[in-house]
Amino acid sequence: MCFRRWSRSRPMKPSTPVVHLLSLRTKEHERRVSNLRRVSFPIGHSEPLIHFASRYARSRGVRLYSFMQHMQLPLGNSAKYEQSSAILSRLTGNDPRALQRHAIVRKTSTSTLFDQTLTVRHMMRDRPRFCPRCVEIDLENGSGRVSNRPIFRAPWMVKHIRACAEHDVELVTMSNGYDAYHCPDFSNALNDRWATVMKHVGSQEKRDASEFDRYFTARLSADDFSHEILDALTYSDAIGFCQKIGSLKPGKTTKNRDGKLLPDEADNACRTGFDLIVTGFSGLRACLERAAEQRSSLSTGFGTLLHHIAVNTDRPGFEPIADLAREVAFTKTTARRVLAVSRSDSFTVRTAADAFDIGPVTAKKIFDPSIQRNGPVIDTSLAEEFALTWHDRISRTQASKYLQVNVEVLDDIEEAGFLARHTLGSLERRFFRKTEIRSFLTRLAERSGHDPSDKDMVPLLAKRVRFSRILGDILSGTVRAGITSTVDDFNLPDLLVHREDLRPYECIKPDGTQTIGYVQMKLRLSADLLRHLREQNVIESVTIKDSKGKERLLFIDESIERFKKQFVSVKYITRHKADLPRTEKRLLGIAPVYDFGGVNRIYRREDISK
Repeated sequence: MCFRRWSRSRPMKPSTPVVHLLSLRTKEHERRVSNLRRVSFPIGHSEPLIHFASRYARSRGVRLYSFMQHMQLPLGNSAKYEQSSAILSRLTGNDPRALQRHAIVRKTSTSTLFDQTLTVRHMMRDRPRFCPRCVEIDLENGSGRVSNRPIFRAPWMVKHIRACAEHDVELVTMSNGYDAYHCPDFSNALNDRWATVMKHVGSQEKRDASEFDRYFTARLSADDFSHEILDALTYSDAIGFCQKIGSLKPGKTTKNRDGKLLPDEADNACRTGFDLIVTGFSGLRACLERAAEQRSSLSTGFGTLLHHIAVNTDRPGFEPIADLAREVAFTKTTARRVLAVSRSDSFTVRTAADAFDIGPVTAKKIFDPSIQRNGPVIDTSLAEEFALTWHDRISRTQASKYLQVNVEVLDDIEEAGFLARHTLGSLERRFFRKTEIRSFLTRLAERSGHDPSDKDMVPLLAKRVRFSRILGDILSGTVRAGITSTVDDFNLPDLLVHREDLRPYECIKPDGTQTIGYVQMKLRLSADLLRHLREQNVIESVTIKDSKGKERLLFIDESIERFKKQFVSVKYITRHKADLPRTEKRLLGIAPVYDFGGVNRIYRREDISK
């Protein structure tokens, strides 16, 4: 007998297609992700990723270090910030790309946060730091556990920011550090010292945020910020540059190297530096000029600042700063080479002395007055002009030999305005210029076109006349004159004057008398002084009539010689106008015989010491 064995299993359902199974799995994944994101744990606006992880770990009741180990969260390795962001995204529901932007990515000695580059020396990561007012607001507006409501702000990490830019409250730095947590476990650190935190929240210390605090807070918080100089620099370079500028001490000794600055001094230097350049390059120029123009042995820090700029010239934003610093250094200092560029448009006393073959002592006298007016350097054009004047100089004695006349005739020509003596810098001696003398002779030769072979032509220098008057009339064309040489070789002995034109200047005087011009040149008297002496009969005079009936004043030789033996004028003692102060010092305490005011004084020869 055969029995059929029946199966008691459930009836089979139609098979499910593979595509349909994949669709169900995708919808299930999306449902789980959406449920997870509905229970999100949002990250703060400027909260670094590691501080966000600390706050999340605190919400779960664990330490950050334990949380990282349990979740295999590689926050300690900044190179794996994408993996850390992905894990925290699954746990908190935040967009992983948004979390990546909050990650602190370390590269050797620098770190990047919110596209800003920071260095370790400008960051405070060893202990908690917070704004009491920000914490108070977070406690009021937050949710969940009280201890995980305070949100860390990235600017709190910058050690030179001293006040909250939003609330004008001084930042508080806790005394105990993060050493026990092996990382900045901010939220658990606050929880451990909650009583102290609440004490600071209850007694907030007002402190006006400086412009430095506001700018660097905005820059690290991705808020609007603008500065003509600092925007182009990296975050860390901008802080360091402000500190360098604030360390300048014009006119004072300074300890402005970073290694010598105490923390409070460094903070003050940062704020001071930012205030000095708050107007941009105009403020920087004024600051550099004040520091550079102190030409003393005191260190103003200007050289240290130039070194700082030189080291960072290739870094972003430093090129225009280097150009400005180089311009100021060339204008206000004696540096030959600044920031790898040699001086090309100006000279120092030393370089000018070498370039123009002038003695160092003389060069200092020539160029120093100009340097004091225009800074510690002299423009190339001005230096060349001074050097040309120096090499073109000729003394009074040399000029009289060059013109082949005595010095009295040369003085007469100078007083008439045909030639002039010059000064250069602080040199005491005045001098004529060869080019001016040559130009004067050329003009005189060109106006002397009369035939020199005319028998009525006579040498001018052979006549006892006032030469300056005749020379002026020759130049004006009222006196006929000729020359016995070429124009290029002409000199005063070659000058001829027509006898008839010379007659009005001549005076047929009695024997034993001299003209006014002769007396003035011989005794070195001015016209006013001679007139005063004549009025008091110190020098005797006579009046005659010339051939045209005009009265002419003459002085008696004996009276002139007697006066010369007994008396002497200030002008006679001085000889050179530049020596007048020395003469006055020499005459101090000696009573003049005749005093008509100013330099119009007469002294006895026996009273004047040799």
